[in-house]
Amino acid sequence: SHNRKQGGEFAALIEDALKTTVELQKGRWGQFDITVNNRPVITRKGGLLAKLLGKPWPQDEEVVAAVRDAMGKTE
Repeated sequence: SHNRKQGGEFAALIEDALKTTVELQKGRWGQFDITVNNRPVITRKGGLLAKLLGKPWPQDEEVVAAVRDAMGKTE
């Protein structure tokens, strides 16, 4: 289940799939943002409301595709 995936797991996924380096930064509780060149490509707002509503975490494929597109890489 992706609802418990930590930022480090997404970082490792991106690094492995795209052969790039990922920098993790601490955000607010439940916050999840992926940026490329300071531009957001994936955002999941956190907080109690997101938890109560069961807002889903992005899927692995969605994360890799969004970062790949933002970086201008091809498969």
